Amino acid sequence: MPSERFATGLSAALAAVVACGLLLVPLAVAPAPAGAIDSATLLYFDSEGFNDDTTEIDAAAGETVTLDLVASTHGNPAGNGISELSYAIEYDPGVFTVTDVEQGSMLAGGGEDGNGTENGSATVDGTVEIDDENGVITVDQERIPPGNGTMGTGTTATLTLAISEDAPTTNETLEITDGSATFPSDYSVDPIQRDATVLVDGTAADDGGSSLEDPVPGPTPLSGLAAIGAALWLRARRAR
Repeated sequence: MPSERFATGLSAALAAVVACGLLLVPLAVAPAPAGAIDSATLLYFDSEGFNDDTTEIDAAAGETVTLDLVASTHGNPAGNGISELSYAIEYDPGVFTVTDVEQGSMLAGGGEDGNGTENGSATVDGTVEIDDENGVITVDQERIPPGNGTMGTGTTATLTLAISEDAPTTNETLEITDGSATFPSDYSVDPIQRDATVLVDGTAADDGGSSLEDPVPGPTPLSGLAAIGAALWLRARRAR
């Protein structure tokens, strides 16, 4: 009967709705991942030579370039910033030679704690390792004392790179790898990393610095014809 079919169909529909609701309940009560709670930390390069606020910088073979590696974070909802920072920078040792890496004051908060209160007591302690053979700079830093960590934007390291005098025209990437930012609670996040590209003008290197004089010009087709004509004229004159 139609009424019985309608009742059967309605029961099936209600059962399906209840089943979907039961499946969605765990999703609704599941806690958000910890990474979503803590604000992201950014790592990126900055330099006066960058083109139009991009991460590309023009340089020439034989020049020296200086770049700041900047860290930026808004902290977490608990009001804590980061207290430790580590990362590596990979480069081509055939093009660049690292002449200096200076630790920046970002983790010290510029004399401010994580709440923006002037205290001037925090310092940055850490190590810098330069592997010029494999083209890797490794930086480890921590805030002393950690306090509430630090928030904001500041320089974490300043790099000075010498470009080889015989470097060819090329685009070289300075790649940030293995980044880690740690909060005072010992919880760490992977920073969002923005690499830089150095556009090397190797025109002088490509020319090889050659100053050879112009070679002695060889005979041209026109001069060759003139020589042949002169020889025939001489032969004809002797035959008379």
